[in-house]
This record gives sequence, C-alpha cells and structure tokens, in this order.
Amino acid sequence: MNNSFDTIPITNSDVPGIMSQIDMKPISSPFIYEKSSLTIKDDQVLTIDNVDYFAEQLSNRGNKGAHSLILKLFIDNDGEKEDSRLVIKVSNVFDNWTPGSFRVKKANKSFYREIDCLRKCKERGSNNIIPIHYWGHLVCQQAKNDSLVFFPFYMMDCADCDLKQFLETNDLDKKEKVSICYQIASGLEELHTIDCYHRDIKPDNILLFERELKIGDLGLIRYRNEDIEDAKGIIGPKGWISPEAMNKYLNDEKVFDARINTEINEQSDIFQLGMVFWYIFQGNAPIGCIKRTDFFDQNEMIFSLIKRMIYHSTEKRIKNISEVKEELSRILEKI
Repeated sequence: MNNSFDTIPITNSDVPGIMSQIDMKPISSPFIYEKSSLTIKDDQVLTIDNVDYFAEQLSNRGNKGAHSLILKLFIDNDGEKEDSRLVIKVSNVFDNWTPGSFRVKKANKSFYREIDCLRKCKERGSNNIIPIHYWGHLVCQQAKNDSLVFFPFYMMDCADCDLKQFLETNDLDKKEKVSICYQIASGLEELHTIDCYHRDIKPDNILLFERELKIGDLGLIRYRNEDIEDAKGIIGPKGWISPEAMNKYLNDEKVFDARINTEINEQSDIFQLGMVFWYIFQGNAPIGCIKRTDFFDQNEMIFSLIKRMIYHSTEKRIKNISEVKEELSRILEKI
C-alpha cells in the first residue's frame, strides 16, 4: 500500500463545534476491511509516530468502546511482542476519501469532537480526563475492490479496568470511596471549566490507571450555548440518565408544556455523577423518590450531598461541580 498521504485537516465546517482545526495524519495499515469489520492478523505490524506495533483487539470491559474498536498495542521488539501500555480507539465508521476529496460522515462527527475535547484537556494539563497521545486516520484496504478507507482513531493509555470492575474486586473503606468520588468530580470539573458537558457519566466510562481514576468516552460531549442538533433517541446512559434528558427524549418533535425542563447541561452531569456516587457506596442505583433508609451508610453528610445531586428538580439540585468538590473535601476532613 502507498505510504505517502497528506495530513487531512478537519475544520469547523466539517465538524461543527470543534474548537480548532484537527490535523489528522493518515497511517497506512496492513489491515483489511471486509464484511463490515477489520481483519487483523497477529504478525501484522502497524507503524505509528515512527514506532512499530503489533495490534490485538481488546475485549476487556475496562477499555471497550460502544461505537468503536479498541486495539491494544505491543511494541515490535525484534519480532517479539512487548506491552506498550497503549491502545488505539478506532471508529467503526470510515470516512469518504478519494484523491483530492475528503468528506466526514455524519456518524463520525462525535468521534472528531471527542478528539478535539481530549486535545483541549491535554493542553490544560487535566489530571482526571484520559490523556490523548496521538490521532489520525487508520488507512485500510477494502477486500472487495482494493480501494482505501479512512477510519479516524486516537491513541491513549491502556486502562487497568473500569470503575465497576474495580469496585467488584476491591473491598474499600468509606474514606477510599469518598476519595474515588473526589477524583471523578475533579475530572468532571476539568470538563466544565472549558464549558463542556460530558452527558454520559456512568461506571463503564470511568477508567482506572494505576489507582488513579480518569473520565473517558467523550463521544456525547456538548459545549455551553452550542447550537447543534442532537441525533434522535435518548441522550445519555440508560439507567443513569437525568430527568431532563428523558424529558427531551419523550417530548422530541412534540408540542410540550414549556414548564417541562428539557435542557441538558452541567446539572445533568451532576445528576449522573450523583447516581454513580450512590453506586460507589452500595452497589445499586436510586430509583424514584428516595428515603434516608434507602441509603445504608450512616454518614449524614454523604447522604445529604448525593440527595442534593440527584434531585429531579434542577431548582433544588446542586448547581455546579465546584460545590460538590467542596463538600467532598469537608467529608474527607471529618472521616
């Protein structure tokens, strides 16, 4: 395959809402695209940023992608595989490319927005958002006609597991659980500081890297005051979704009562985070109108904080993530 490709610029006209141009470097790959999937063989070498890697599809839940393929990278050390502790996340949709012409498919726009936001977080030195190391297009050959297809991808660290796996395999005391909540809240604050809403906070999207938790999977992000129409359907994780996100889904394309809140914003993230905090402490999710007896931990400060995070009414719900972090700090001091 020809290894010489120009960098492909992705601009705001290609993907509305991205903050700056994304220069995507096409990476020639030995993989074949057939029957709607990539064929990856053990002995094939993929060169990224002048480093040779073997790639293996990763099925482990701590690094999964719902609309993407996760490939674990091994350094090619004289033909032997050496763990690089890196993965690449590859979109399962390819963009349209012909010599001199490139068009972003609608299904990939959220993938580019995720790359854009991760770049911004890296520039700001965010500690609790997964770090992005490299991005570009994985160029593969189609089996049916030998034409080339371009899959957007980015490189990140390989997570040890996700939050659910971590909680299931570790017996944590109260202070450790509050500390976990603080780390996750710090990651969400890093996003909100750049006026970005995650909208998909759930245990599967919180990843562990050597005892440090980081928020990942930014595919549903939106920015404050951004006028971009969402795809149809539920916006957010089923089981963790905020009331206003459900209202938006139920009232889509209908004339609804203006008193019904359908605005998804930072308070929606706070609701989802409160649901995750509840799960961290007792392994289930609060449904409906909760009572004090529903929460088993006897610490009133913890219960009060979570309750104020998951109020259905945004008038009563905590307004910003800084308040959540301040309260968690007070709780840590008293435990």
